[in-house]
Amino acid sequence: MLTVAAGLSTSHKIGLAVVAAVFIVFALTSSMLVPRRWPDFPTQAGLRPFLAATAALFAGMMLAVYFLAREPKEEGGREPAAALSAKLTVP
Repeated sequence: MLTVAAGLSTSHKIGLAVVAAVFIVFALTSSMLVPRRWPDFPTQAGLRPFLAATAALFAGMMLAVYFLAREPKEEGGREPAAALSAKLTVP
């Protein structure tokens, strides 16, 4: 895990950390703080918005991982056909 994160650029690391922090704060708030103030949370009236917010945050986290944790495409990985055929010929 750490070797994968070490290969990311600083901006991608910061982006993933921010999205993860938002997800963690939402999870802790909805599991510990809100039920303390409203013991019957989530009620029938608040269940749909809560599920929508949960699904949106989950989708945002997955999209952030998909787009920010990608390896950059390498350029120049192919050799010209003439150089490749010269290597394959037997003298």
